[in-house]
Amino acid sequence: MSWLFQNSRKTSNPPANPAYAALRINSSVMGQPLTVAYGIPRISGNLIDWLNFQAIAHTSQQTQGGKGGSPQGGSQVSYTYQVDFLLAFGEGGANGWRSIRRMWGGKGQVDPASFNWFLGTIPQNPWGYLSSNFPSRALHYPGIVYCAAAGYNLGESDTLPAFQVEAVTLLPWLGSYKEVGAKITLPSANAEPTPLTFVIGGSPPSYTVPGYASDQGVYYSATGVLLTKIDDEYPAVTTKTVENWTIASPGTHTVSQAAHYIGDGGVVYYTGLGGMGGGGDAVPLTRVTGTPGPGQYAVNDDGGTYTFNAADYGKAIVITYYYGLVPQATLSAGQYAVHADGTYRFSADDAGVTVVINYLKKTTIDYLQVYVGADGAHLNPSPSLPDPRNAFGGGWVQQPNQPLSNAAWDGFKADQGVTYDRGWTPPHGPPVQMLTKVSSNPGQGQYSVDANGVYTFNVLDAGRTLNIFYSYWKFIGADPAEIIPDALTNPYYGMGLDISQIADLSGFSDYCLSHGLLLPPVYQ
Repeated sequence: MSWLFQNSRKTSNPPANPAYAALRINSSVMGQPLTVAYGIPRISGNLIDWLNFQAIAHTSQQTQGGKGGSPQGGSQVSYTYQVDFLLAFGEGGANGWRSIRRMWGGKGQVDPASFNWFLGTIPQNPWGYLSSNFPSRALHYPGIVYCAAAGYNLGESDTLPAFQVEAVTLLPWLGSYKEVGAKITLPSANAEPTPLTFVIGGSPPSYTVPGYASDQGVYYSATGVLLTKIDDEYPAVTTKTVENWTIASPGTHTVSQAAHYIGDGGVVYYTGLGGMGGGGDAVPLTRVTGTPGPGQYAVNDDGGTYTFNAADYGKAIVITYYYGLVPQATLSAGQYAVHADGTYRFSADDAGVTVVINYLKKTTIDYLQVYVGADGAHLNPSPSLPDPRNAFGGGWVQQPNQPLSNAAWDGFKADQGVTYDRGWTPPHGPPVQMLTKVSSNPGQGQYSVDANGVYTFNVLDAGRTLNIFYSYWKFIGADPAEIIPDALTNPYYGMGLDISQIADLSGFSDYCLSHGLLLPPVYQ
């Protein structure tokens, strides 16, 4: 029962001594031969140097109490540890490895960018941190691939985790690429939250908000109670129809089913004495996204308005298009519906009631960007860009080896076109509608793309779902016909034989490539 007589004053536990005074070396990570690796393998690291091991004290306050007794508090000292180290992964030869793709430490994945990397070139500069703080330890390590870290946090342990990397190493075959498509919805980053107060009225009760991008909910102004959103936006029937019109000033024509317009099916005009319906020849007009020239037309996908050039005035045309009959849900009190044009519908039972419409309103941003990339974890040029990469379809294609100046990652190769995704395929719906590729400053229905796979679209296409078709370089191994002579003749890590004594392996290379025999061998 001594707890009854404990002193109520706070006491401090004396600082504990650090449990560890130096890094504990695991023989499996130090003193091992350097690895020679080809292609894209996964490789473990070997410790080549460490220094500046430090114990960092952490003091925490503790509060204790006992039954019927007075509480008492104290402090407790614990330690974590940090160290500077250099970890080698393999031979880099004269030109070094191409890149570090992924890295693991202990049980999880870590960011390779959090380390200083030296890819094994000859010559190779020493680590700048050592040159400034520990110059006697600042070695060049020519031809050795290694990473370095200063003040690496070991936690409460005195050992380094087991590090591994997946890397593009020696002689990667650069001629493989994959053709894929990515279905993405353009972001609504061009919109800002906007509240709008509205007294429900009209017949039927409705209101079209300006600059609509997307709905964020509606609530009663007086009570804050949310209204229930009713979805009535799905077309019940998709119908193909035609309209005859003779082009006249001012050269625009809005189709009769504009309110339910879904997509364009093409425009033709007739030549010859027979004319339309009398045996004349049908000549298709070319659709464009900008101002149409002679023999061209443009159409507003959201409103079904067709525009023609003055040079075509007087021509008899046939417009083919698709429309959907939208069911109008019956709304009760406390319910609303909203359409893609920003028109909110309400129940007549709520007439005269004040509501607050919250929606995203388009801002003055002109362009949206999407990065398609490849199939790895690397984001180039910026992780802040949306990164769909949910590839579908496609297959492997071989082409001649690419120069070393190409990207070191599975990188974007070439654009193969962009289409709007409407959820239908012919003959049950409108044909595929291609966006037009331009060099820069795309308008609605246009896009541009740079060498890194960053696609740029006009803000007027915000929220649209697209299919982006493209190809990207895919590193999958090394050509055995290149591995064999390198291992036999390389002066840094090979046998140093005379290359002139090695037979021509071009036939062997053709065989390996045609059968997909691209390998990632590793040896010590």
